[in-house]
Formats: sequence, structure tokens, C-alpha cells
Amino acid sequence: KLVDPDGDFVIGELSGLPTDLTLKFLQGTGKWKGITGSGKGQRLASGKPIVPGTVQFCTRYTGTFELKK
Repeated sequence: KLVDPDGDFVIGELSGLPTDLTLKFLQGTGKWKGITGSGKGQRLASGKPIVPGTVQFCTRYTGTFELKK
């Protein structure tokens, strides 16, 4: 779940941990509703979990997405 500053979010499927990552967009809310697409990512840095059972990291992704009107 990726949350933007407005509180809208995207649900994605992440695979390929821990180094070469693939992200597939599944659904979104608000301005992200109807999102499709995917991208490849590489982890740049990791941090301590804020909440048990979560992960915190910075990743750079390249890929494409589309928002249906």
C-alpha cells in the first residue's frame, strides 16, 4: 500500500525482494482509481519498521502506469 500526501493510495503487488524488485499496480483510490501498470525497482536504502510487520525503504522505480478516465 503506497499512500500519497493527500491520503489517496495505490495497492500493488511487490515481488523479487530484497534486491531486484517488480511492482504491479492492482488498484487505487481517489486520483489513483483505475491505475494499471508496472515497474522495476532497485532498493536504495532501508530503515527500521515503524509498525511491527511492516518494512520501510526507499526504492527508485522505472516503468509505466495508466489511469482510466
